[in-house]
Amino acid sequence: MRQVIKPEQLEVLMGIYSERDLPLPTREAVRMRIVNGATYEWCEMMTGVSRQRVAKAVDKLEQAHEKIKTVYGL
Repeated sequence: MRQVIKPEQLEVLMGIYSERDLPLPTREAVRMRIVNGATYEWCEMMTGVSRQRVAKAVDKLEQAHEKIKTVYGL
């Protein structure tokens, strides 16, 4: 898996969203997926968050990351 978002960037991105929008278990599953490269199935087993929810959260954060890079010309 190609790492698109660095761990430090991920933490900043997650800080933008409230715990209501991105609950703590979902954040942990996203960290497992993006930082450690865990499969969606493994994230689901370890956190109890459905793989669909994890995939949506990862997509949301990757899209936000790309928008920020585009706006700042990175």
